[in-house]
Amino acid sequence: MAASSADTVEQHIADLNSLSLNQCSALARRTEVELQNLSTQLSQLRVAAARLAESREALTQLESHMQKKKEGETSEVLVPLTGALYGRLQCDNKVLVDIGAGYMLQKTCQDAKRDGERTLNLVSEQQKKVERMVSMKQKQLEVLVATVNQKVLEKQAAAQAPASADHSTAA
Repeated sequence: MAASSADTVEQHIADLNSLSLNQCSALARRTEVELQNLSTQLSQLRVAAARLAESREALTQLESHMQKKKEGETSEVLVPLTGALYGRLQCDNKVLVDIGAGYMLQKTCQDAKRDGERTLNLVSEQQKKVERMVSMKQKQLEVLVATVNQKVLEKQAAAQAPASADHSTAA
């Protein structure tokens, strides 16, 4: 299988050599735009994963507080409502979970934690896929840039060859 992928890479490089300079440049620009889009998507996935991890930690702390309350170690929890306004937390083992588009569901802490873990796993899997795609696009862009540079040098050499031939015949 490794031999077939190497053959494919060589075939693509041969295909690149058959393209004109303008076509290679356009392909490089398009690949660069795709790479930027994938990088943006990867950043968004990282932010989503961080928020899900924060939510998991908040649920863990809430469960810990509820356990302490059951054991008789009552401690008051103040929840920030605004920068200077706090409210007391009334624990009944229920939380509101944002499911998107402004909709909220009331769930138990365990259910919310389980759903959050599942979502975090999905986001992490997608993040790994996008990271592989970014790596592949970066390699493609490197090959394209090298091909464009080679074609530019060939074009310059072809332009200088007639000029140097004219100088040698004039002498």
